[in-house]
Amino acid sequence: DIGVTGVQTCALPIYLEPAEKTVEEIRAKGGVGSAIAVDVADPQSVDCLLKEVLRVFKQVDVLVNNAAIEVDKTIEHTTLAEWNREVSVNLGGVFLCSKCFLPELRKTKGKWVDFSHSRMATPLWEPLRRLIGRHSDQGLLGINDQVTRGSHAFNQEEPSL
Repeated sequence: DIGVTGVQTCALPIYLEPAEKTVEEIRAKGGVGSAIAVDVADPQSVDCLLKEVLRVFKQVDVLVNNAAIEVDKTIEHTTLAEWNREVSVNLGGVFLCSKCFLPELRKTKGKWVDFSHSRMATPLWEPLRRLIGRHSDQGLLGINDQVTRGSHAFNQEEPSL
């Protein structure tokens, strides 16, 4: 129960209303929270996010890369714009947030957590349905490797489900 553990929490949606409800629950339990709208696929939005997080919380101890979208269509029905948006959020968002926040995490010897968004099992009869999600997952593995390669200044946490 994050609201009562003493953790200061920042909820980062693209739309504020659901996050504000989460923050209200955290505050009702005596916790500290803030909701900040961000588009993780937009470099300026991520830069503004870091500035606001540092203004409100003064430091960054944990980054959880958990933003993801999934176009729930077969590949032949997926538009290029939908493909580009999914890849820019699912891969680009992890890249941009990691790039922006890692210097702050190194200062605090903070933790970096990355969650994959796609389902593990896909029915054999629809092999192309989740193509985009699986490619995003492989890209995330590459980003994980780049972030953790040679760095001992912060800790990467394995997500526990």
